[in-house]
Amino acid sequence: GNVYLDKDNDSGDIQFNTIDYACYFSSAYVANNIIGGSLTVGKGSVVTGNASGSVAGPRTPDGSPPLWVVGSHHLWTSGADTFDAQFVSAVSMDARWKLKPDATVKGIGTNGVDPGMFSGPDPYIISGLPAVPMVIGIQAPTSASAASGLPVTVTLQVNP
Repeated sequence: GNVYLDKDNDSGDIQFNTIDYACYFSSAYVANNIIGGSLTVGKGSVVTGNASGSVAGPRTPDGSPPLWVVGSHHLWTSGADTFDAQFVSAVSMDARWKLKPDATVKGIGTNGVDPGMFSGPDPYIISGLPAVPMVIGIQAPTSASAASGLPVTVTLQVNP
């Protein structure tokens, strides 16, 4: 599959995504994304702080690199520097997209932020779990007395 945004007079703000496809955006602000395939950007776009398989778009009149690449743009090479090598290995499909501590794309985003869906002002939360403690178990006796009290054990899960 591919991701396209290319309609007359459309514009987009594509930030902090992890996309395992080729992408084409026109008249878009494309920032801090991790894109497994190629990134092709039409006129009127600004590209900054992304990682992708390749990048193409409008060039300057003398054929030099695109004017719209205003920040770092990381291109995959090989070995430890491929799209799949950036992420933790997890059973959960949503946790799979978390960056490894030694990922080569860490810090390449705008102003040194990490790219991808687990970064930015509104990072993805695994399986929609809130970042507050959750009660996952309570153990209490079936009876108690004023002398012995009521011993209760509460088990909490703290989400990242």
